[in-house]
Amino acid sequence: MGKYLKYIEFFVLCFIFLWTSACNYQKNAEPTDLVLPTPNLTMTALFEPLLTQHASQTPVGGTPEVTLNVETTEIQITSTREATPTEYPTEPPTEQPTDTPLPTISYAGPGMRSGESLLALHIKNAPNIDGYLGDWNNEASKYSLSYVVYGKSNWKNDNDLSATVMVGWDRQYLYIGARVKDDVFAQNQMKGKLYLGDSIEILMDTDVPDDFYLPSLNWDDFQLGISPGNNSISLKPEAYLWYPVGIRGQKANVQIAQVRTNNGYHIEAAIPWVVFNITPYAGQHFGFAFSVSDNDSLGDAVQESMISNIKNRSLLDPTTWGDLTLGN
Repeated sequence: MGKYLKYIEFFVLCFIFLWTSACNYQKNAEPTDLVLPTPNLTMTALFEPLLTQHASQTPVGGTPEVTLNVETTEIQITSTREATPTEYPTEPPTEQPTDTPLPTISYAGPGMRSGESLLALHIKNAPNIDGYLGDWNNEASKYSLSYVVYGKSNWKNDNDLSATVMVGWDRQYLYIGARVKDDVFAQNQMKGKLYLGDSIEILMDTDVPDDFYLPSLNWDDFQLGISPGNNSISLKPEAYLWYPVGIRGQKANVQIAQVRTNNGYHIEAAIPWVVFNITPYAGQHFGFAFSVSDNDSLGDAVQESMISNIKNRSLLDPTTWGDLTLGN
């Protein structure tokens, strides 16, 4: 019995020794943080060892600072380009045309118009421009204006309107002498409107060889009107050039005179060659048409009819005009 008590006492002493040693060891050991698992861990994870990281100590004298190691995930954001309004196509600029050389077209032809031809007498002694035609040389040919080219329905007979014309020339002037039958003399217009009354008209193409086939007016074509006036101070005889347009206007250097007769009037004119920009010579040819306009309405300004020496006379087409030849 005593032997067993000794064994019991020995075991008790050993137990006390071991317990005391264990307590001292726990007191000196650094305590382990108790970390509880988060509620959303699975049961398997709950029993896995939990690793904890102690906060690093701050140097003495510094402000306690907690450093959080946060892992950041970069999110790639694809930038969307800012929407811009749709640009409507602008109208393409108009290209400025470049000067393309036109092919050279020749209208050259014979030097003389076909059809009616008038011979201008070469005058050695110039006539007096007074309306009296007796001093014209008897050799001067008289040409009839046989064709009604405008207002045919208004023209009645030769007494209503008919005429003959003589043409002469020298170095300075082209001379015109006309006898006009007109049962009613009416002229109350002037300048560019003189054709609306009794008057005469000359069409002249001064360069037939170079534009023989050109069916339109150009710089070398002339339209000259001559009014007899009306025997009043306010409306004297005058000349007016309609074409070329660049030199349009009254031509005061044209000498004009008219004389009334019992059945119409006589009109005489000396036209300087400078009006047509011409230096004349014998044998020279021009495109030519001579016409007379008629107005029988004393109170109105109207071109009722026109007669000419050219049957198919067209003002705008020189190829329809006749010929004028300067005699020797």
